[in-house]
Amino acid sequence: MQEQEKLKFFEVAHEGAFVRAMAEAVANGVFSDLREFAPRSIVAVCGDDASRHAAEIVSALSGPLSIPVVVTDQLPVFCGALDVVFVTQSAGQRTGWGAEAFVETVAREASRRGSLTFCCAPHQWEDAPRGMTVLPNLPGMEGRFSAARVITSLWTIVAALDTPQDTLGETLAHCAESVDEELHALSARGLRNWAHGTRVVHSSSSAVGVRIAALAALLWAEHGLVSSVLSAENLTEALPALEGSERDIFYDPFLDEDEDMAPPPLPLRIVMWVTPADVDKLPPAELLPPNTLIERSDSPNTSALAATLIVLTRAWAAAIFEPTTD
Repeated sequence: MQEQEKLKFFEVAHEGAFVRAMAEAVANGVFSDLREFAPRSIVAVCGDDASRHAAEIVSALSGPLSIPVVVTDQLPVFCGALDVVFVTQSAGQRTGWGAEAFVETVAREASRRGSLTFCCAPHQWEDAPRGMTVLPNLPGMEGRFSAARVITSLWTIVAALDTPQDTLGETLAHCAESVDEELHALSARGLRNWAHGTRVVHSSSSAVGVRIAALAALLWAEHGLVSSVLSAENLTEALPALEGSERDIFYDPFLDEDEDMAPPPLPLRIVMWVTPADVDKLPPAELLPPNTLIERSDSPNTSALAATLIVLTRAWAAAIFEPTTD
C-alpha cells in the first residue's frame, strides 16, 4: 500500500474497532435501560449527509417495526419522555454550527425534554449531563466519520428493545471479525481497478441495498470518484439513456477537436450492491445489464448487519485505493 493510501486508509481501518467498542458497550450494560422501555418512537437526528445515509440503512435493515424509526436533521417538536433520541454528526459545518455544538445542543435539548438520549459525539464529551449516554469513540478518531459507529450504534438501540444482551454482544463481535477480515483481504482494490476511468452507477434491488449504494456514492464522491445511484427498477428505465452518447465529462466542444473527432463516451459500469434481502430479487446473470459487477458478502452464516458492514467497508476502501495495473 502506498504511503498516501495509508494516510487515507486511517479512518476505514478503524471500522472493526468501532464495532468491537460497541460490543463492549453492550457487555457493560450501556443499553440495558432500553429493555424496560416501550418507546413511542426512535428518532435519529443526523447533522451530516453521511450519518443520515447510515441511519437510513439501519431503518431499512431493521425491517417492519412496531414503532417508527425517524431519520431527520433536527429534533422534532413531538420528542419527549416517550421517545428515544439518537444524535450524531461527524466533523464539518452545518448551518454555521460546528459538529460538537450541533451534537451537544440537540442532545441537551432532547435530554431536557425527558427523552432517553444517546449520542455519537465527534469529540470526547466528558461533561455530558446525567442521564445522557455518550457512545464510545476511539482515540485519534475525534471528528471523523465512521459508518460502522453510526450503524452499529443505532442498530443496537433498535435491537436492544427486544433482544437479549448476550445475543447483541455476540452479533456485534461477529460483525467486528467480519469487517476486519474484509479489510485484510483488500478485495476493494479489485473493485477500484474495475471502476477506473468509467462512469459508475451504484444500484441494488432492495431498500437496504439502495441505501448502501447511496452512502457508497457519497464516500466515492468525497474521494473524487463521481458516480450516481439508481434502484434496480429505475436503472432498467434509465439504461438506454445511460448507454447513449454521453461524452467524457472533460470534453469541451469549443476547445477540443470538432464533434466528429470527439472522444467516445466513458464506459458505463454498474455496481450492484447485494445484501441477504436481495438474494431472491437478483435476476439471473444473463439478464443483468452489461458490465455489471455484483458486490456481496460471501462469508458463510453472515448476519444481515455483518453483510451490510462488509460491503460498506469494501465500498469505502475502494474509494481510497489508487488504481493499479498489476
